[in-house]
Amino acid sequence: MRFEARIAWRALRWRLLSSWVAGLLPLGAAFLFVRNNELAPQHVRLAGLLGGACGVVFAFSDLAEALGVRRPAWPWARSLPWSAAHRVRTDALLLAVHAAPLLLLTAQIDLVAALAVLTVTPWLALRAAGAVRRAPERRSGASGEVLLEGGLLAAALALLPWIAPLALAATPWAWRAAAEREREQKVSRWLELHHLAVGDPQSWSSE
Repeated sequence: MRFEARIAWRALRWRLLSSWVAGLLPLGAAFLFVRNNELAPQHVRLAGLLGGACGVVFAFSDLAEALGVRRPAWPWARSLPWSAAHRVRTDALLLAVHAAPLLLLTAQIDLVAALAVLTVTPWLALRAAGAVRRAPERRSGASGEVLLEGGLLAAALALLPWIAPLALAATPWAWRAAAEREREQKVSRWLELHHLAVGDPQSWSSE
C-alpha cells in the first residue's frame, strides 16, 4: 500500500494544495455565514453540513480528476498480486486521508455536522475512486461525476441529516461498484485525447 500511495502522491503533487483550496471555498463561506449572523443552533448545523460536505466533494473532485489524468490504468500494475477491490480501496483511503483537514475545520463550525460529514466520507471516497476508472472515457473526466453525485448528497445531507447512516450502510455497494469498474478497464486500449481539432496540424479535420 505504501508503494501505491507513493505513486499516487507523485501523480498528485501540487494538486493536493489545489484540492484543499477548492474544499476551503464552501467551508469558508459557511464559516463567514455563521460568524456574521445570529443563528439558531439548527441553522448553524445546516451551514456546517452543507459547507463541510461540499468541501469534501470539491476536494475529491479535484483529486479524482488528477488521478484519472496523471495516473491512468497501466498493464504492469495488473501483474502484481493486487485485486481490483484492493486497488480501489487504496485510492479511497488516500482520498479519505486528505479530507481530514476539511473535517477538522467543519468541527469548528459544528461538531455534530462534522460527524455527519465524516459518516458519508467513505461513500464519497469510494464513488470518487470509481469515477477515476471511467475518467478517460468521459469529456467531463472524473470531476463531473464526483461533483454531480456528491453535490446531490451534500444538499440532501443538509436538509435530511438522518441519511448519513444510510450512506455509510451503502458503502459496501459503492466498493463493489468501483471494483467492478476497475475490473472492466481495458488497460491496453488507446483513447483519443479530447480536444478541438481546429488548430491541430496533425488532425485530418483541422482545415
